[in-house]
Amino acid sequence: MFETLEAKTAGVPLAYPTFEVLYGARPIGRLPQQKSRKQNRPLLSILALGTLALCLSLIAVALHQRQKVAEFFPSIAPLYARIGLPVNLLGLEIRSIKAQILTEGAYSVLAIEGQLANVKKQSQIVPALQIAIKAPDGQQIYQWMAEAPKSHLNANEVTYFRARLTAPPDQADKVTIEFSEIGNNSPAKLK
Repeated sequence: MFETLEAKTAGVPLAYPTFEVLYGARPIGRLPQQKSRKQNRPLLSILALGTLALCLSLIAVALHQRQKVAEFFPSIAPLYARIGLPVNLLGLEIRSIKAQILTEGAYSVLAIEGQLANVKKQSQIVPALQIAIKAPDGQQIYQWMAEAPKSHLNANEVTYFRARLTAPPDQADKVTIEFSEIGNNSPAKLK
C-alpha cells in the first residue's frame, strides 16, 4: 500500500495529516494560546491599586469617625484605645482632679475635687463615682463610691465635685476616679 502512494506522488513524500484533518477537532488537553502574563499585568496592577485605595479609605473613615464607629460597634472602643485614640462611649469626662491630704484636728483627711463634664450634645445621666486609693506599686488599698453632685448634666455642662475620706491609709500614693458604669479612669497623685 505504501508503495502505491509513493508511486502516485511521483517520489514526493506526503506530509502527515494533522489531528484536526483526521478527526475534525482539537485533541483534549490542548488549549488555545493563552495571553502571556505580561499582557495581564496592567489589569492586575489596576485591581491591586483599587483594592489598596479602598482599604486606605476605609481606614481613614474609621479613624476620623471613630466616635460614631465605636457607638455602633462598642467592642471596637478598646482597639482604638490601644492605638492611642481613646473613645468616650459614656459622653462624660472627669477633669482637673486635685487630691491632697489635709489635717483637721487630730485626723488626716483626703480631700478630692474635680470637674464632671458632659461632652455630648444632649442631656446625660451622671452615674456614681468610684474612687480608689492605690499604693506606690499600683496595688489598690481602699475603694468607695461617691454620688455625683448632679444626677443629670445638660449638653456641654460642667459641674464640680468634692469627696472626702477621713483617716486615709498611710501608704496612699495615688487616687483614681471613674464612673461606676464604665472604666473612664482618671488618676491623680496625692500631694
